[in-house]
Amino acid sequence: MRNSGFSRRTFFQLAGGSVMAYLTYRYSLQLLPSAAMTPPAEPSTEPLEWNRPEHTVTVAGMQIGRRKFPYPYQAAVAITSDIDGTTIDKFGEIHEFLNTRASTAMGSGLGLDIADSCWMYIGTNIAGKVHPDGRTLQDQMSYWRGTSSQPAHAEAIRHYLRCGWIDSLHSYGDFNRQDGQDIAFSRRLAEQAANEWQKRGMQFPVWIDHGNAANVQNFGGADQDNLHYQQGDNPASPYYHTDLLGSSGITFLWGSTRSTAEAKLGRNSLLFPLTLRDGRRYWGFYRYTNSGLDANGQPVWNWSAHLLKNQLNEVNFQALKSANAYASFAQHLGGHANLPHPFRPLEWEPLQALAAEYHRGDILVARTARLLRYNVTDLFVHWQAAEDPADPRRAIIRITSIDDPVRGSFVPTVDDLRGLTFYCDDPWRVTLHINGVPLDPQLVQRNPPDARGQASIGVAWYPADRTNYRYDRR
Repeated sequence: MRNSGFSRRTFFQLAGGSVMAYLTYRYSLQLLPSAAMTPPAEPSTEPLEWNRPEHTVTVAGMQIGRRKFPYPYQAAVAITSDIDGTTIDKFGEIHEFLNTRASTAMGSGLGLDIADSCWMYIGTNIAGKVHPDGRTLQDQMSYWRGTSSQPAHAEAIRHYLRCGWIDSLHSYGDFNRQDGQDIAFSRRLAEQAANEWQKRGMQFPVWIDHGNAANVQNFGGADQDNLHYQQGDNPASPYYHTDLLGSSGITFLWGSTRSTAEAKLGRNSLLFPLTLRDGRRYWGFYRYTNSGLDANGQPVWNWSAHLLKNQLNEVNFQALKSANAYASFAQHLGGHANLPHPFRPLEWEPLQALAAEYHRGDILVARTARLLRYNVTDLFVHWQAAEDPADPRRAIIRITSIDDPVRGSFVPTVDDLRGLTFYCDDPWRVTLHINGVPLDPQLVQRNPPDARGQASIGVAWYPADRTNYRYDRR
C-alpha cells in the first residue's frame, strides 16, 4: 500500500474511518488499464519533415526553421486533474488559487492556465467522505444529481466550461460500485448527456476514462485480456455510446494503463493515434501517472495531491527543459477529504515552484486541451517560406494547412496556430500568412534572441486570463 498514489492514512480518512469502507474505496480507485493500452511505436507521432528541429530553409539570406515551443519557453506542461473527490466549493477554491491572482487561504493565486474535468452523473454506491463537513462521495461535483435528470451543479459546470476552468470529461460519471459486476451506467444516460451537450452547445475536447470494472462506459482498451469490461466503443454491447459523441467536441482520449509507458516524464509528443472498435478515430495521449513498477509489478502511482512534490520539482523541471519536452501531469487535486482547504504547504509549494518556472519564461503551463491542440499543430502544420515578391530582402512564411492524420487535413484558424513560432535571423524582415492572408499584426509576436541566441517570429499565445470566475460564492 505504501506505493499507492494515495497513502493508507489518506484513504482511511477519506472513507470515514471504517476499515471495510477504506478497503472498498481503495478498490474503487484501483484504476484499470484503458485506452493507452500497449503504447504505439513512437514513430507514429513523429513530426512532418519540415517541423523537425534540424529542418531549415534559406530565404532572403536568412535561415528559417521551426522553434518547438512558443517563445520563450523551453518545455510545455499541463496538469490534467481527475475530478474525483471534489465538491463544488472545493473546485472553486482550487482554481481561485491556481488560475487567479486573488488572495486565498493558501496564499496569493498563481495565475496559471490550468483546467479541470467534470462528471455528468454520480452513480457510485461506495461509502466515503469527501469533505470535513461530512459530505460523501454522493456529494461530489456533478452536472445532475445521482443518475437523474435533476440538476445538481449544472449551471456551475456550464459556467466553468465557458470560462475555461473545465476542458475535460472524466467519462460520463463516477460509476464505481462495490461489486464491479453491478453496473449503474446505461446507454440511456449517455443519450441524456449527449442531448444536453447538443442543446447547450457544450464542448469537451478531452475525454478521460475513470474507475473500476463497473465503469463499462470506458472505451479503447477492450482488446487487452484484462480490459473486456470496457464496452463504450463496442457496437454489439448495450453500453455502446461512442456513436453519440459526435457533437461533444471530443478529440483527445486518455485511459489508465499499467504499462511503464506512463512512468516516462517528458516526451517529444504526448499523442498517438487510436482507432476504436467501431472505427472511430481519436488522438490518444499520455500522462505522467506513475514512477515505475513495484516488486509486484504494480504502478507506483504519483497522481494524488500530497505527491505533487514527486512530480513538480527542480530535477523534473530541468529534465523537461533540457529535452525540450512535453509533459502532462495526471492528478486528483480535489482528493483530500479532511483538510479545511484543498492544499497545505506540502501541496502548494510544488505548485508555486511550477508557477515560478512559468512566470520566468522557462516552462509553458497550459490547460490540457490547449496543450494537446498545440501538440497537433507542432507535429503536422504545413508551412513554406519564400521570398516576398515585392521585396527580395524579405520572406513570407505561408501556413496552408494542418495535415492531421486522425481528423484529416484542414485549414487552420488562428487558435489552431496559437504559439506557433519560427526561428529566423531577423523577424522584422518576415511576415506570416495563413491560407494566403497576412496575419493580423496584433497577433504577430517578434522575439529577441532566446537562450540559444536565435531570434524568432510567431503567432501570439493565448492572452493570460486571471479573472476570478469562482461560481460558488455568487
